[in-house]
Amino acid sequence: MEEWRQFHCDLNGLTQWITEAEELLAETFAPDGGLDLEKARMHQQELEEGISSHQPSFAALNRTGDEIVQKLSPTDGSFLRDKLAGLNQRWSAIFAEVKDRRPRLKGESKQVMEYRKRLDDIICWLTKAENVLQKRSTTELEENLQELTDLTQEMDIQAEKLKWLNRTELEMLSDKSLSLHEREKISESLRTINSTWNKICREVPSTLKERIQEPCSVSQTRIAAHPGVQKVVLVSSASDIPVQSPRTSEISVPADLDKTITELADWLVLIDQMLKSNIVTVGDIEEINKTVSRMKITKADLEQRHPQLDYVFTLAQNLKNKASSSDVRTAITEKLEKVKNQWDSTQHGVELRQQQLEDMIIDSLQWDDHREETEELMRKYEARFYILQQARRDPLIKQISDNQVLLQELGPGDGIVMAFDNVLQKLLEDYGSDDTRNVKETTEYLK
Repeated sequence: MEEWRQFHCDLNGLTQWITEAEELLAETFAPDGGLDLEKARMHQQELEEGISSHQPSFAALNRTGDEIVQKLSPTDGSFLRDKLAGLNQRWSAIFAEVKDRRPRLKGESKQVMEYRKRLDDIICWLTKAENVLQKRSTTELEENLQELTDLTQEMDIQAEKLKWLNRTELEMLSDKSLSLHEREKISESLRTINSTWNKICREVPSTLKERIQEPCSVSQTRIAAHPGVQKVVLVSSASDIPVQSPRTSEISVPADLDKTITELADWLVLIDQMLKSNIVTVGDIEEINKTVSRMKITKADLEQRHPQLDYVFTLAQNLKNKASSSDVRTAITEKLEKVKNQWDSTQHGVELRQQQLEDMIIDSLQWDDHREETEELMRKYEARFYILQQARRDPLIKQISDNQVLLQELGPGDGIVMAFDNVLQKLLEDYGSDDTRNVKETTEYLK
């Protein structure tokens, strides 16, 4: 009776602390779902100390609970077992969240801070470029012409910066100081940057060309005032060169075809970026399923836009038939091959990722089943071992006999633990490029 009263008291105490800890954790989230770092830092030490101080009572509660369950009726035993399982689940969630926050609250790594800074820099430049493109007042034409020229000259530098951001994205997203929500926000920012960049790359040269091709009196004055602009436009646009041979005038790919191919290629680039940045939490079935759904939508989008690819080939074939220059025909063929290869690569990437995620769901479910089985096994034998430790006053022969029985019972458990370890290793090896912290932390918890 005394044992039950103590157990009930410990259960209520731990339940109350878990509820308070959950409320503290909930308070540290910002309205957008991200972590409010200031509030989180304020409560982190309190939560860590709470986990540390309640760890012994948590372990003891599970041991005592298993013993009490054995003494209860099946109905009461099942009720208590479910209650303990729910408490264990809540404890594990708090433990994982507090542990996950620890590296982030120590401060972002230099790598992440540098990446954020470069993101902000290029966003600032793109905003400036968009503002320049929106200027239409005739009183600003002179100034606008110079600004467009400056943008054209800056684009090579900005292109290198964007290449660096795209190249280092995956490495940066694997940084442990970032939460899943923060990774998604950074990936979304990069996708937006790439989309805006593609737009700027198309519109700056064409807008600059329009400015030059104003009515003759205005245009001549402007060109004379801005020799640098004349140079930029002449280099980038064959139609502005006053004297050309017929062969030279045909070398560029026709504008309609070039525009259609560029738009299609830009869209494929966005999908590729999404594939690279779409990291999921291994073991989180709900999250993986959502990502699979997104892959299916993307795959459907590809199928829906396939007629656009067919249209490009039809248009290209017609233009090739009309072109008298072999250089033009070669240029068109090269463009087609490039976009076709890009399409095939993107489609293959989407299909491959979808299949990988579907395999991950199966493996994660197996891992979860084995984890539960292993946890149940450990709880059972921890209770048995605890009972043996308490039986030190029993005759030595009985203690030896009980230990031998326990060792015999532990034998079949080796297979359960080994199966769990095999599934765990498979997850870590097959899905190492995704977020495996969840399964690693669970393993640490079981140890």
